[in-house]
Amino acid sequence: MSQSGSITCAASGSRNSIEESRSRPGAHAWASPNSRPHWVQATVDFAHRHPKPCACGGVAFGLIGGIGNITEDLGATAFGLAIAAGCGFLLLRWRRREQADAAAEIAARADIQHNAYLSGDEFGVFGTRDTPNL
Repeated sequence: MSQSGSITCAASGSRNSIEESRSRPGAHAWASPNSRPHWVQATVDFAHRHPKPCACGGVAFGLIGGIGNITEDLGATAFGLAIAAGCGFLLLRWRRREQADAAAEIAARADIQHNAYLSGDEFGVFGTRDTPNL
């Protein structure tokens, strides 16, 4: 990169300034939420609000597209199955994270009850401050 802020393309040898490439129409047109069409922004907002149902839809869409094109176009089949696999991976990762959080919550409560039992508190025996009438 030279002092003037221009870049030389190794393949073509052409020089483009960074400012010119940023101001070029169509370059990163949807990178900013303000420059996206309304329907695109609405879709992105919906996916942010409802990630799991959208991932389930992605699995279904990918499987339908992958299986539906299996005899016609292998590229479309691979693309559909890749979408299904990626969305399935996200669902699996989210489920494992939820299970780990639940296990950590149970372990933390068990530690609290154990420490209470060791100090002679009835909370450690019964798991509640309201002692049952025996």
